Amino acid sequence: MASPCLHAAGPDLPEFVELPDLGGGEVLSRAWGVSADGLMVCGQSDSASGTEAARWTLPGTGLGLGDLPNSPFQSNAADISGDGTKACGTVVLGVGTVRASRWIEGTGQTQLGTLNTSGYRNSDARGISDDGQKVVGTSTSNNGFRGFIWTATGATSGTMQSVGVLTPTPTQVGDSYGIISQADDISADGQTVIGTSTFTIFQSVPDPDPTDNYVPPPVIVEQGSEAFQWTSASGISGLGDLPGGALSSQALGISDDSQVIVGNGESADGLEGVVWTAGVPMSVGDLPGGDTYCKLLAVSGDGTFAVGESSDDTGTVAVIWDAANGLRKLSTVLEGLGVSLTGWTLTSAVGVSSNGDVVAGNGINPSGEQAAWAISGASILTEVIVPIPDDLVDSIRITRGKAAQFTAETGRQYQLLYSTNLGDWFPSGDPHSSANAGSSYTHALPFEPGLDTAFYLLGPNSNPQDADTPITIINGTLLHFTSEPDYLYQCEYSDNLVDWFPMGPPLDTGLDSGPVERVIIDNSAGPLHPARCYRFDVGLSELP
Repeated sequence: MASPCLHAAGPDLPEFVELPDLGGGEVLSRAWGVSADGLMVCGQSDSASGTEAARWTLPGTGLGLGDLPNSPFQSNAADISGDGTKACGTVVLGVGTVRASRWIEGTGQTQLGTLNTSGYRNSDARGISDDGQKVVGTSTSNNGFRGFIWTATGATSGTMQSVGVLTPTPTQVGDSYGIISQADDISADGQTVIGTSTFTIFQSVPDPDPTDNYVPPPVIVEQGSEAFQWTSASGISGLGDLPGGALSSQALGISDDSQVIVGNGESADGLEGVVWTAGVPMSVGDLPGGDTYCKLLAVSGDGTFAVGESSDDTGTVAVIWDAANGLRKLSTVLEGLGVSLTGWTLTSAVGVSSNGDVVAGNGINPSGEQAAWAISGASILTEVIVPIPDDLVDSIRITRGKAAQFTAETGRQYQLLYSTNLGDWFPSGDPHSSANAGSSYTHALPFEPGLDTAFYLLGPNSNPQDADTPITIINGTLLHFTSEPDYLYQCEYSDNLVDWFPMGPPLDTGLDSGPVERVIIDNSAGPLHPARCYRFDVGLSELP
């Protein structure tokens, strides 16, 4: 006997793992970046030596990246090269003194210096190119803090160049400007740098009493921050902000081809996640509940999805965004796919591999400790989850035998009639309505059991004189089900539950206005197929 089954097979579940601390100190680990190949995650962890830059080889083996000699042993790794053999970050040289650093497997840590060579000197590194030969970050300079790009010239040597600042266009003019910049990321090929340029406009206050040796401090007239991109050919250029709020945008992540940049901006409602495509900003909003707050911190290599953090009524949580699904709470997406996060709070997602298959972030583990985590198989997170249409499973039934096949025109009702003497006619089964169908379709109504030799007519009602629809007598299997609008239904059959084959073309209900009773006709199922099974693959219709 043929039987139906609903096809619910899909890709493997993503795998969620905790990235362990290095051991020897307090239990603490934080992730900051993911290698392009998705095999490694960088960050920092407590070890027996101190707070140390770390690299994890998935599924979670940790390696301390060390520090510089004669330092307080405090370092971190903010980003990692494409193959994971190089990383950049910060090392602490002493109280109040930090330096941008680059780590090379087999060589160790090297500090990258600063833009200025005297006076107060600090720097930190935040992004590295795929080949590990370029590093970006922020450094002191003779003119204040500036974003930089460092380019390797030897195994451990290189040159540091300022990316400059954006010139403010204030609505008010003050007496002086304070302008700084920071570089937060670099494209895979090392050609485009992104970051933020911040300005403050001061205006002096008249001194009411020049004789008292007190000079009133200047007041701030205007201030703001704007995301930027920089190339060696074009220099620095602003990316703008969202309308409605104060000027306050940041660029924090960039796709491999530099066409998609992610970060945040300020609207009239507050801080929202932003995606710049070819330089045009688009808000992704923020999560419902809590303050208006969202930052996108990293983007996949092809620019199709981004991760970051947002605020809901529970606090700051990790989020994922893509154009099809919008902004979503990452833990909700994972749990919806059946991934157990019992006891975990995911507070931020900070890195994505180039192919989008690995996402890393931070949170609070079931023991209440700050812990880094990683998700493998993350590409499924952005797939559109198609809900099973209401009542599909309950509506499926199968009949076998003779039936009247016909073309059902949209907006009509059909009643099959039978007679054993061509004089008295009776309804055969329930009426069939095509009122919700968007176009004509092939349908079949089974004959009355035990009356295979009866006569049959098809019309709009129970009067045989009104029969107006041609029918073709068929003998086979009818798979009855209820379709709903805006779905694609592909029926498949199997005689061994191993090999499956399509039963006709997909049914697209994108033009339907409501549920329609449908029939899939299998004329080939006969005595040779006593145990034929059927299933449905269900997707979303592409019709408007």
